[in-house]
Parts: sequence; structure tokens; C-alpha cells
Amino acid sequence: MKGRDHVYTFAFCSLLTWSITGCSTETPTPTVTVEKLHTIAESGRDIYVLDVRTQAEFHKGHLPFADDLISYTAIEQNLDRLPQDKNAEIYVFCRIGRRSKITTDFLISRGYTNVHNVEGGIIAWQNSGYDVAVGPK
Repeated sequence: MKGRDHVYTFAFCSLLTWSITGCSTETPTPTVTVEKLHTIAESGRDIYVLDVRTQAEFHKGHLPFADDLISYTAIEQNLDRLPQDKNAEIYVFCRIGRRSKITTDFLISRGYTNVHNVEGGIIAWQNSGYDVAVGPK
């Protein structure tokens, strides 16, 4: 193999590895702990809390101060229910944090600048001993 072929092979393999491993230059999803959210909520700060679970999950237990329930699969069709101020302080949570991370990243892609994924979701909230409400809001 000629010298130039080694360079092309190396470049190709590097690009392939980069694409397979999912390496990117994207900013990590902004995340807060349930303890931090609890402190913020107790402070009386003006925040918007979005639950992205199903209605059945919501009825089994939700944050007493949740502002809205929109399943993460329906966020795009319900953007009009979110704060119109793209700088509003928004906290997104679900059961364990996977769906809320997807939603947080989506909202950031739509121009929201102050949106945070709540790490660990309602499970972490309950495990921390914080109050939950049961039934519809």
C-alpha cells in the first residue's frame, strides 16, 4: 500500500469510528437533580414544570406543582401549550429521565434557551422523599 493509501484508510476508519460511536460536537443536555428542582420550587421562582409521561403514569403520581402533562410523543403538536417566552425557565421530567432528555433536546432545537432535564424523574423524586400528588391535576 502506498503512503497516500494509508492516509485515506486512516481518515476513512477515523470517520467511521466517529460516526459509529456517536461522537459529536453537540452541547450536553442541561440537567438538574431532583434536589435542585425541589430547592428551586420551594424558592417561589417563576418556573414551568412539564411532565412528559402518559396520563396513566401522571395519575399514579406527579409533582404537585407540575404545570402541564404532554406526552413526549406529542410535544411537537402541542408547542402552543408551552411558554411563548423562549427564555422561560422550564424543567422537564418523566419516569426516569429518558423521555425528558429527548424532550429537553427537542425544545432546545426549537429555540428554547433555559430548559432542563430532571435527572432520575419521578422515581428519583419519590426516592428522595418528596411529596407527590395522585390522580388528575
